[in-house]
Amino acid sequence: MLTLEELHAHYKAVRARLSHPPTANMIAKIPELEPEPVPTVEKTCTILNFPTLNMNTPGVVIIQSIAMKHGVTVENIKSNSRIHKHVLARQEAAYELRINRNFSLTKIGQMLGNRDHTTILYSIRKHKQRLAKISPDEPSE
Repeated sequence: MLTLEELHAHYKAVRARLSHPPTANMIAKIPELEPEPVPTVEKTCTILNFPTLNMNTPGVVIIQSIAMKHGVTVENIKSNSRIHKHVLARQEAAYELRINRNFSLTKIGQMLGNRDHTTILYSIRKHKQRLAKISPDEPSE
């Protein structure tokens, strides 16, 4: 344990370093690195808000196909609309993205209009229940 005088000397040195500009021997020389080139995107898709380079990613394709299947637009799926047709499409999209592509709940939420991960979890569970009602499992023997 340090004595009181040693502590005072230590804190005096710390205050001196903090209050005065650094001296030449205190400055570390950092080697200069060339900055990495930043990829440029010429334009973005206004419907999906994704760069045009990512238009054929699996997640986007799934959302587009579900929108076509339900007769809604991708904007409807990503919107805050509570129209039943839009909600069903949104829930199916969340289910498909999670089950078929194993996206994280947070990522799915971002893709479906910046929704919370718990909302996505609820959507997946609701769609599973709907699927169970449509095609119940056959009884096991």
